[in-house]
Amino acid sequence: MKIIKIYEVCGMEVLSRSNIRKIRQEITGEISALDFSEVSFMSRSAADELLSIVEESSFPVHRFGETEAVKTMIEIVAAGRKQARRPVSVGGEIVDCADLKDFSRLLLGI
Repeated sequence: MKIIKIYEVCGMEVLSRSNIRKIRQEITGEISALDFSEVSFMSRSAADELLSIVEESSFPVHRFGETEAVKTMIEIVAAGRKQARRPVSVGGEIVDCADLKDFSRLLLGI
């Protein structure tokens, strides 16, 4: 089993998808384990990217050593991915302004 130390690849705070993409390069064609020891924070986008990598993997990827904060973020994102996404309708009207004067009149009328 290959153990990938997230701290060594991404640092103490995993802030972006690009940080997690570095891990994809480390996962090879074998069972891998992601060691989250010394990682204190993971952003929502990084957690989403991590879950995508794990889902796309054709072999098992295990996690261990997560702080409560990191574990909770991954669980929140995983739960959110299971829910259907519904666009929010805010209503409104589309107004065609021929020039800046029309646009100015529109704004003054709000």
